[in-house]
Amino acid sequence: MSKFDFMEFNNGDIVFHANKYTVETAAAKLKEEYPKDDFTDREIQTGYCRYFVKAPEGLQYDFPDGCYSYCDKSTKGAFPVIVFSGN
Repeated sequence: MSKFDFMEFNNGDIVFHANKYTVETAAAKLKEEYPKDDFTDREIQTGYCRYFVKAPEGLQYDFPDGCYSYCDKSTKGAFPVIVFSGN
């Protein structure tokens, strides 16, 4: 299974591995990690991510050591995610 657990992306999305979290457990983790923030206004979506050794073209920042990013389901190494969209 992927080493990915959850992380905040540069665009403000907070992304959880869907095989490790449900929407409910992800929301509880958000409250635990960010106790002063209210996430009730965030849209909840699903999608796929993977680790890229070389950052995909078009990302806002350069990641010389690789990064996690969104991808298509059919992409090698893709895993399902739950996304609490950024503001």
